[in-house]
Amino acid sequence: MSTSAETSESATNPTTIDASTRLKNILYSALLMVAVACFWTVGTQFARETYIPGQFEAPFLVTFITTGWLILFYPIYVAVKFVYKKRQTKPLQELRCHVRLYYTDGEQHIRQYIGFSALFCILWSLIQYTYIRALDPKLLSPTGVAALYSTYHSFVYLLSWIVLFDKFVAIRILAMIFAISGMVLSAYAGGFGSTSMWGVILSAAASATMSVFKVLYKKFLGSPDYGQISFFTSLIGVGNVLCIWPVLLTLCLTKTELITYEIIPWGYITGSSISVCVLHMLLHYVEPALYDVFIGLGFLLGIFMSAFVDYIWRGIHFSGMEVAAVILTSFGILLVSLPDQCPTDFSTVTTWCRRRKRCDVRGTAQPQNDTQGSRWRRTTKI
Repeated sequence: MSTSAETSESATNPTTIDASTRLKNILYSALLMVAVACFWTVGTQFARETYIPGQFEAPFLVTFITTGWLILFYPIYVAVKFVYKKRQTKPLQELRCHVRLYYTDGEQHIRQYIGFSALFCILWSLIQYTYIRALDPKLLSPTGVAALYSTYHSFVYLLSWIVLFDKFVAIRILAMIFAISGMVLSAYAGGFGSTSMWGVILSAAASATMSVFKVLYKKFLGSPDYGQISFFTSLIGVGNVLCIWPVLLTLCLTKTELITYEIIPWGYITGSSISVCVLHMLLHYVEPALYDVFIGLGFLLGIFMSAFVDYIWRGIHFSGMEVAAVILTSFGILLVSLPDQCPTDFSTVTTWCRRRKRCDVRGTAQPQNDTQGSRWRRTTKI
């Protein structure tokens, strides 16, 4: 009886359950980190391959096609929700809940709803266009673009601290300093006024726009459910397709973008679009359930994977300045990815180490005093 009781207690021990759950979350987070790095690297490299000098140089067309794939998010969600699972609520009722996206103080009006949606659509288009435009072979290497773009994590914290009044963490201010230093060093490595500096400017613009997008997303959407995330993503795709085509038509007619319709690289454009969609799914569907620190580590791993691909595939040799710039931005990503309680834990560990050292010093000194005292007592007895 006692053995069975002990077995049942150990089976239902909350400490064991929590440890196993934490271990699974760490394993899944590590897999998420690798997946984010792989899909981000693939999307970046494929977007770079869409440039065919003298024949096809159309970053806005690639942005238009890539954004159009986002329309599929909500139909796929509906198919998974109401076809492969039990229907607990009516589709129209679910749609009404998903349409209510933005958190406002008063009642939502149609103009305010359209305004918020248009703002997010414009920001998303700017992010995609500036990122793809920076990948031009005449401007910057994919590794440099990826490293500069990934600094948006630091700017997200700065804007969140100013706009959303998040907790102040001094180590993240240090991360932002490293990120800015990496940008300046990248511009200096290419030479001020050169074509590579425009790549740095475009990459920094993509990073800044992404940080604004993230902060506004958190401010107006908060923590939406999967249905609202899917509807919001499809809304961005629909809005961009309906509103961007006049700009694309103008660029084609004025020959601002070089497009040869016979040699459009559909394979690379499709691969880049699928990679962006999968990366978006990982960051918005899987990330909330796992540890956030692994997302930053995934972007950090993606930078080194892009550098490896550039060196092996394209034969790009990086100068010392470029390597230093990538190291600075990577160090900034690493610092900003640390949890909020990490500085407190570090100070606690250092304080404990100091106390332990003092105790060890006192513990080694105490026996010497005892031996001296015992010798003195022995001499007095004699």
